[in-house]
Amino acid sequence: MTTTQYLFHQDEAEDRRLRAQSGLLDDTTAELFDHVGLQPGWRVLDLGSGAGNVAYLAAERVGPNGSVVGIDRDRSTAERAQADARRRGRTNVEFRVGDARTLEGATRGPTP
Repeated sequence: MTTTQYLFHQDEAEDRRLRAQSGLLDDTTAELFDHVGLQPGWRVLDLGSGAGNVAYLAAERVGPNGSVVGIDRDRSTAERAQADARRRGRTNVEFRVGDARTLEGATRGPTP
């Protein structure tokens, strides 16, 4: 396996798997955010955001005056995450197509 391959399929079933996994890890992730002192108004970059679970947790902490940008290299994954954010009414989080290795898409790029 090369470093550019993803072990799982990038589809709706994978989104469901990631959400289920999130149910097990959200408390630990929230504790980590508290430990590092994530504050209202901050801007957060979530690399390899997948279905968006970590981005949503960060968005709760940064509040309406902060923002979260989730980057995923798979266009369909980013599009599904952005559609989910719209359905949830999340105005402080957006998902973009990009590359975590180069930060392409992190600073500016179209929202799917």
